[in-house]
Amino acid sequence: MHRCPRALPNLLVLSILAGLATTTPTAAVAPPAVIAEGLLRDAGGRPTSGTLLLNLIDPDATSPAAPLLAMGTAGANGRFRLRLDPSPQLSAVAARQAGFLNMRLLAVSADAKGVAMLSRRWDGKRWAPNAGPPQIDLTASAALTAVQRGELDRLRAAGTAAEQRAARGRPSVEVTGATLAGASAIGSDNPYCLRVNDRFLTAYTVIGELHTWRDMTATFGYGTSADSDISAGFSFDGGKTWSLGGQLHVGNATSTRSTKTVSANYYGRTIRSQFEYVKYHYAGWFCYDDTVYQSPWRWTGGGIIEGTSQAQFDGKCGRTYPKVYLYGRNTTWSRTDNDFWNWSAAASVLGLSLKAQSGASSSADLTYTFGSATSYHRICGSDDYPARATRVFAGP
Repeated sequence: MHRCPRALPNLLVLSILAGLATTTPTAAVAPPAVIAEGLLRDAGGRPTSGTLLLNLIDPDATSPAAPLLAMGTAGANGRFRLRLDPSPQLSAVAARQAGFLNMRLLAVSADAKGVAMLSRRWDGKRWAPNAGPPQIDLTASAALTAVQRGELDRLRAAGTAAEQRAARGRPSVEVTGATLAGASAIGSDNPYCLRVNDRFLTAYTVIGELHTWRDMTATFGYGTSADSDISAGFSFDGGKTWSLGGQLHVGNATSTRSTKTVSANYYGRTIRSQFEYVKYHYAGWFCYDDTVYQSPWRWTGGGIIEGTSQAQFDGKCGRTYPKVYLYGRNTTWSRTDNDFWNWSAAASVLGLSLKAQSGASSSADLTYTFGSATSYHRICGSDDYPARATRVFAGP
C-alpha cells in the first residue's frame, strides 16, 4: 500500500500560506457621488422624515419618459442625501445641455409633498450645482390623498426589492438614516413617470445688459449655444397659483448667434432673447398627482430686444463703484468668463415672474470698443472688477 510522505501536509500548508500572502486585497467600491442633499421640512418648518424621488428632465428626449434617477428617504432629522453615478447614458443627455442635467426632486412625507427643481454638472469628480445653493431646503406642504399614499407604499416596496437585488452587485443610494435603491439599482431605463406636455409658450427673457458712456461701443453676443439658468415653477392647484421651484440650465446648441451693439452715448438697458417654455404634468406610477409644472425648455436660437432701463447705474465709476478699468483711445476689452447678474423679473410665464442668469462664456460674451474722441474711458464692476463682476457699468 502506497503512503504519502509525512512532509507533504507541511508543504501544502506552506504553499497555501504563501499563496495567501501574495493575494492582493480586493479594493473597496467607492460610493456614487452625491447629486442632491439637504433638509426636508413640514409645513410648520420642522424637520420631517419622508421619501424622495429624483426624475430626469430631458427636453430632447425622443420619448415622454421621465426616468427615476434616484430614490431615498430623509431620516427623522429631515436630512437626506442622494447619490448617482455619471453613466454614459446620462453623460449623453448632459452633453445636449452643455454638460448639465436638469431634474425634478419630489419629496413626500407622511401626509404632504413638496417639489424642488435643480441642475447639476459633472466636473469629473462631483456633481456641481450651477444656480442656487448646493444644499436643498425643501418643504412638504401640499396634502396627499389616500390614493397617492397607497401609490407611494407600492413604490417604496419596489425600491426595497430593487435594493436587495443591487446588494449583490453595486452599492445603492446612501440616505441619512436609511438606504434605498438608486439609479444603479432601478436603472435610468425604468421610468416610473411619463411627462405629458400640456402647452408650449415663448417669452423674451433677460440674457444680459449693455451700458455705454461717451465715445464707446458695447456689444453683447449670445449663441451658438444657450448659457442661462432660468426659474422653473410648480402649482399644486392645477395652475391657478404658482411657486418658484429652483433654476434649470438651458444650454441647447443651435447654428445661430444673436448680438446687440450699442454706439449711442449714455445707454443702459437689459437685453432679452426668445426662449421656449413648457407647461406639463406627470402621469404614471405615483406621478399622476395634481402637481403642474412649467420649465424653460430651450433657446429658440434668435431674437434680441431691449428690456428695461438700467441707466441709473452709469456715470458712477470710481465713486459708487470703485473697481474701475481705465482705457485710452482706440482700445478694446472683452469678457467670456464668470457669471453675470441673476435677474429677478427676467420673464413672466403663466403669471409667474422668473429669474434668469447668463454665464459669461463663448456663448454669452461682452465686448467694448473705445474710440478716439476722448482720452480716457471708464468701465466698472458692481461687486468686483469688470472681469469678474456680475454687472458692468460705464462712465464717466
